[in-house]
Amino acid sequence: MSLLRVAWRNLGRARARTALSVASIAAAVMVVVLLKGVVDGILGTMEDSTIRLSSGHVRVIDQEYRRRERLLSLQYPVDGFDGEGYQAMVDSLTRIEGVALVAPRLRFAGLISREDELRSTLVVAGDPGAERELLRVDRYLAEGRFLEPGAREAVMGRRLLQRLDMQVGDRFTLVFSTALGALRGYTLTVVGAFESGLTYLDDGAVFIPLDVAQAALDMGPAVTEVLLMGGQPGDARRLKAEVDAVLAREGAADRYLAVPWYEHNEITGFLETGRRIYDGIYIGLLVLASFVVVNTYTMIVNERRREIGMLSALGMRPGQVRALFLLEGALSGLLGSVLGAAVGALVLAVLARTGLPMPGVEALGEDFMYPTVLYPAFSAGVVAYAVVGGIAVTVAAVYLPAAFAARLRPVEALRG
Repeated sequence: MSLLRVAWRNLGRARARTALSVASIAAAVMVVVLLKGVVDGILGTMEDSTIRLSSGHVRVIDQEYRRRERLLSLQYPVDGFDGEGYQAMVDSLTRIEGVALVAPRLRFAGLISREDELRSTLVVAGDPGAERELLRVDRYLAEGRFLEPGAREAVMGRRLLQRLDMQVGDRFTLVFSTALGALRGYTLTVVGAFESGLTYLDDGAVFIPLDVAQAALDMGPAVTEVLLMGGQPGDARRLKAEVDAVLAREGAADRYLAVPWYEHNEITGFLETGRRIYDGIYIGLLVLASFVVVNTYTMIVNERRREIGMLSALGMRPGQVRALFLLEGALSGLLGSVLGAAVGALVLAVLARTGLPMPGVEALGEDFMYPTVLYPAFSAGVVAYAVVGGIAVTVAAVYLPAAFAARLRPVEALRG
């Protein structure tokens, strides 16, 4: 305790230098809080949106469909273990421990015909009950209502409606090719509009009931994919293993493929790599700030050589001398980290509530799941990460000057 009191007292002896060290750490920690909050918001939104809108935590598809997915082919459906329909497969997958939701889907290409205009679009057909939970309809539905089973109706994004000069309540014709190759058109009524900030929902897809799509496409009791949702993204590896076991037990492992969300496409594969890269950037920012701390404490040690020699002559061991300077560094690091984290957290909390407009991201395409309005991630974990990192880097920066002070011999130190 006495060593801690001495360290605290010493901080006030060189107030200008202490303030410089604290300010440099505070600035770095503040930037880390803001940057990590923004990056976590971007990556978290992309990850969550990909899982909920495209991949689930695990997706079951035909192996050949995986190779031709860009074509949205209807020739390689999921129609159960023995062609008896997808429902028996859904029932088996639902019984897997940790599965919260199983959602069958049909995805196909269509043309929206509106007066003299034709616009290509992705059509997503699903069970309205399951899709309501997956798409978080209560959060994103800005107008109207969601789909009802058996009804020839559609929900699409507000931006797509504006492009087509349509509104909720209007009717349009959806033109598509059936599984048998026939060209067909269905007239649908728009009953709801999404406004989510995601291109996929707002301008990229039209959602219709699954049973209506199956009848229109001559698909029978088949879908193009079955999505499984667990508790969190980290469950995907275990769920994939469980699904593989079910497929093997039912003799369908040579036909169907269980694809975890992180293998959905090249973009999702880069998300975890991006996190690791940014972790290095955060540490790099703190290390840059630590150069000020190293220089400051090197000067302090040189100025206090006589004092160090006197303390050593009075019986203070080298380890105690080193600990004294490390405590001073830890205290300055704590002050700077808390100050920087407080300012950064305040700004981050405001941005997390108001959002950051991201103009031009629509050009990235639907696969990116990049939000047009970014809401940074504000959490205790983000703040704690920056505070702990600031203290750790500061202590590491002080170690070299502290070790030098501990190696000083009393006679040499007293000579100054």
